[in-house]
Amino acid sequence: MRDASKLEQAQEAARLNPEFMRNVEALKEAQPEKLGPSQISVKLGASFVPVSHVNEFATLIGAGAVQFDVKTETWTVEGANLRTGRNAGNEYGTAKRTPSELLEAILNSRSIKVMMTVDKKTVTDTNATTAANEVAKRIKDKFKGWVWTDSERATELVEMYNKQFNNIAPRKFDGSHLTLPGVSLRFKLHPHQLRAIWRMVQTGNTYLAHAVGAGKTIEMIAGGMELAGVKWSMVHTNSGAASKACAVGSCMMRCS
Repeated sequence: MRDASKLEQAQEAARLNPEFMRNVEALKEAQPEKLGPSQISVKLGASFVPVSHVNEFATLIGAGAVQFDVKTETWTVEGANLRTGRNAGNEYGTAKRTPSELLEAILNSRSIKVMMTVDKKTVTDTNATTAANEVAKRIKDKFKGWVWTDSERATELVEMYNKQFNNIAPRKFDGSHLTLPGVSLRFKLHPHQLRAIWRMVQTGNTYLAHAVGAGKTIEMIAGGMELAGVKWSMVHTNSGAASKACAVGSCMMRCS
């Protein structure tokens, strides 16, 4: 379950029973760090952006009113099916595409291609297509900057984005309690190595992406020994721990 959802449920429970406030406090500490405007990329057609904001932007570039169909998840722009209004001098349109046509294509992530008839054959108008796509890029870039220019709109979008997408806190592994019976006194493992070993014990498989010289080999060996220890200490249960430790390196694989 998403941590943000858990927090909301805990807050609701705490309103009914104050004893659950400790759950609220614990979940607040586990929340992912909120992202700010500089860390969020908002594009036209993003599901979390309210239609009202898109409509405001449509007015700015001279496009028609915008609507979003929740059932089909498609956008429609008033006037996008009309050829009137095509103007080569329009900053957000071309001689072959109006701002409404371009905006609707962008919102629905449709490719923009202008066709023409040559010798009774329909072919791509390369120049017109290039021009239309250049203007479409101008519209996209305009929106990315415009969306943060109003403080109230920016605050609303930041809250909505964090609530919908930045709401899962990655699991943390603390191996500080590990004693590693049998390990040589020559080794004094670092905190990151203990965390890696404990992660192996907890998950059963782990990708060690430390830099060269950070101690991955001893982590693999110690992790294998710990997993084998868990296996034999839980003989009467289906622990799922390792009976054979397998370490896979970039050039070789050994199982023992």
